[in-house]
Amino acid sequence: MRTLYLSFILLCVCAKANAQSYYKELTTDRVTINKPDEIITAYTKPAKGEVTAEPEREYVWYSAGRIHNTQGGYSGKLLNGGYSSQYPGKNLKEQGEYSNGLKNGEWRSWYQNGKLKEISIWCNGVKHGRFSEFDENGNLLKSGSYRNGLLHGDVASFNGKDSSTVAYYKNGKPAVKKKLNISAKKMVPGFLKKKQKAKKEGEPDNKN
Repeated sequence: MRTLYLSFILLCVCAKANAQSYYKELTTDRVTINKPDEIITAYTKPAKGEVTAEPEREYVWYSAGRIHNTQGGYSGKLLNGGYSSQYPGKNLKEQGEYSNGLKNGEWRSWYQNGKLKEISIWCNGVKHGRFSEFDENGNLLKSGSYRNGLLHGDVASFNGKDSSTVAYYKNGKPAVKKKLNISAKKMVPGFLKKKQKAKKEGEPDNKN
């Protein structure tokens, strides 16, 4: 019984120590910046291993009470973890996740009136995936896809509920879709071709 009691006490002490360590990590790695037009909360969790800056990427990092953006380098703590900014009235302005100083995953931004402004997918600091843009009333303005930071594929623009146009992009430039010229024979499923071939081979010769 005494052994069980001691084990329980030890377990509680370890749990408390872990909780304190976790809380300390959160409070130590969290930065809050108050600006006239927004309030930013971000995290600078230590990176796993050394981060080598790539020349074409723009890194976001924290130093001396400010958040900086630098292409191809950094000189402070890279943002790593959740990020959110608010308008002075506490409405959300932007929200997403940083990974070693680069935007990753889904990011959302809002107008000051609380209406959604944009939803986009990021990968290693560039837009890569589906996106949607909205006007200040929450109506959809544009939707499409990015690939490696460039518009790619069909991009739809909306002018009201009943009017829309679609443009096609290839690697960031307007392009024309290639039409597929497929003959009727190529569209016949394989099993039908075999069936037709077998039927022809089995047909009797009507020539006399």
